[in-house]
Amino acid sequence: MTTIKSIDYYKILGIPRDADQQAIKQAFKHLAMKYHPDRNKSPDAEQRFKEVAEAYAVLSDPKKRAAYDAQGHAGVAGFSMDDLYGDINFDEIFGSHGFAGFGLNDDLFSRFFGAGARRSEPRVVRGGNIRLSLSIPLERVAL
Repeated sequence: MTTIKSIDYYKILGIPRDADQQAIKQAFKHLAMKYHPDRNKSPDAEQRFKEVAEAYAVLSDPKKRAAYDAQGHAGVAGFSMDDLYGDINFDEIFGSHGFAGFGLNDDLFSRFFGAGARRSEPRVVRGGNIRLSLSIPLERVAL
C-alpha cells in the first residue's frame, strides 16, 4: 500500500464521511480520469492517481471502510495490494471497456504499484506475435 497516511481518504476523493457508494464511485471516476498519467502530463499526476485509487479501494468496500473509519490508516495498514484492489470491477465503473479509454492494458495496478503486486490469474498479452514450429507430413500438405 502506498504511504499517504497523513492524507484523509475522504479528502482525497472530495466527499463527506457519510457519502454513499454511488458518490464514492462518481468521485473516483472523475478524479481517475483527471489524474491518469496518460491524460494528465503534470509531474504529480501519477502520485495523485495512486492516492485516488487507494482511497477508492478502501472506501468502496464496506469492511475496509469500517476499519478505516474506526482506526484510520492503522485499520487498513495490513492490507496487501490484492486485498485492496482485488474486488474492484473497473468495467462496472468505467463501462465495458474498463480503462481502454486511457490506453492502458488490463494490468492497471501492477503498472502503477510495481511488480510486487500479485495477480490471481495469469496475464494475457494481446497482439503479440506467436511463433510455432509444426511438422506436417508432405502427404497431408498435398491434400
